[in-house]
Amino acid sequence: MYVPEGIWTCRTKLSPRSVMVRIWKSAQKHGWVVLNDLDMSALYAPDSPPQTILSVQICKQSLAQPYLNYSKLLALCMPCSLLILREEEETCVALLQPGKVLHRLFPEFRGPLREHGTQVDEELIQIVEDALKE
Repeated sequence: MYVPEGIWTCRTKLSPRSVMVRIWKSAQKHGWVVLNDLDMSALYAPDSPPQTILSVQICKQSLAQPYLNYSKLLALCMPCSLLILREEEETCVALLQPGKVLHRLFPEFRGPLREHGTQVDEELIQIVEDALKE
């Protein structure tokens, strides 16, 4: 699978459902709120083999607020979404790294807010890494 810059991925032998539950727990331990989880598997082409595609949407108000203070349009990029895919014998977790991509949508997005994005990226990755090592 091609992974463009600004998307972080990791793989595990755990089932997609198990990964989703672990991410829920890890996000809450890190002070993030789980807003939603979705099973998007049915959206896959009906004539294709069944595929598991899950999404967990999380947010941390203290990290989101500086973005919203800058521009309400940044809410279009919220909440943070983690994708859980089953590929062959492995489960892949993918997430968009706001610190690496938001400046592409908002070229004026510089300085402290871009550095703030790095903190968001690091916390998202830590949530997934902690979820998968438990």
